[in-house]
Amino acid sequence: MENFINIDAVTMGYYLLDFIIVVALLAGMKLMMGLIANVPGGQPQQTNPALGIAKAGAIVAIAIMLMGVLSGDISTTPMSELILILMYGVSGIFLMWLTRIVFDRVSLPHISIQNEIMKGNIAAGLVDAGNMIATAIIIRAVMVWVDGSALSDIFMVLGGFLLSQALLLLATLYRSKLFKSRHPEGSIHQEIENNNVALALRFSGHRIGVALSVTAASGMVAYI
Repeated sequence: MENFINIDAVTMGYYLLDFIIVVALLAGMKLMMGLIANVPGGQPQQTNPALGIAKAGAIVAIAIMLMGVLSGDISTTPMSELILILMYGVSGIFLMWLTRIVFDRVSLPHISIQNEIMKGNIAAGLVDAGNMIATAIIIRAVMVWVDGSALSDIFMVLGGFLLSQALLLLATLYRSKLFKSRHPEGSIHQEIENNNVALALRFSGHRIGVALSVTAASGMVAYI
């Protein structure tokens, strides 16, 4: 066993601290879920599958984002490590909430995703979940890229978030134009409003694919 595990007590202490912080963030996820998914937390999910899908997307997105939070070298002191992880974790959760607003008001301004979710529109829940997961993938890629060992790097994470929203907005515009060219009488937001699950899956898959492409590209350029 010693041939495979070579971690000193100090490093193990840092890992334990990171683990406790992440568990605390995950434990508080239920309290923050209504804020992140932008839907009331008290509505029974068994009576509204769209709400369950949106919340599941938020959970997966936060888990992906936390993978980026834990990347990078350990800090010089336990206190600086605590501050660093908390700052990145809270900032990432805030960005997940912010992407929900951008998606609802900028990417798809002609439909209220939140209202559709509360109506039980599964297509709306799918595109909402896909948007959060796609954003989380890009945020994680940026966190891993910048190493995340300094508080100043959080500005690079913010820049990566802005880039992610710009790319996802362009992807939405492209899909909307493409759909309009093939179906002149309809639009993506109308199909989502009509609970077109097949279109919602394609739409979400395309956005996640864009996010994965950005992740692949981030590994080609070193952060200095």
